[in-house]
Amino acid sequence: GAQSKPNPENVQELLFFQYASASLIMLVFCAASGELAQGLAWYASVGWKPWAATLADNMLSYLGLLSIMQITSEWDATRANVVCSCRKVVTFAVSYILFPKPFSRLHAVGFLMTALAGARLQLIKLRNKAVEHCKTS
Repeated sequence: GAQSKPNPENVQELLFFQYASASLIMLVFCAASGELAQGLAWYASVGWKPWAATLADNMLSYLGLLSIMQITSEWDATRANVVCSCRKVVTFAVSYILFPKPFSRLHAVGFLMTALAGARLQLIKLRNKAVEHCKTS
C-alpha cells in the first residue's frame, strides 16, 4: 500500500523528547560522577561567551536535525544524505576562507579524488538510465 508521510509536528515532538531525555540522563550521570559540579564551576569562571556558544551549538544542531528530518520525510534518506554531504563540503570550504590554512598537495589529491568519484557516480547513473531506457524502448 501507499506509505504515509510522517507528520512534521510528530517529528518535532520526537526530537524534543529525545533531546530532553538524553539531557536528563546526561545530567544524572554527570552529577553522579562529579563532573557536573566541575563543569558548572568552569562555566562560572569563564564568563558568558562559552555559555552562549554552547547554547548556540545546541540550538543550531537541533534546527539542523529538524531540517534533515523534514527532507527525509518529503523525499528520502538518500537526498538527506546528499544534503548533509554538501553542507560538509561548504563548511570545509568556508573554513578555509575564515581560518586560512596551508593547502598542501594532499589536500589537492583529496579534492581531485572526491571530484573524480562524484563524476564517476554520475556517469554510472547516466549509463544505468540509458540501459533502462533501451530495455523499455
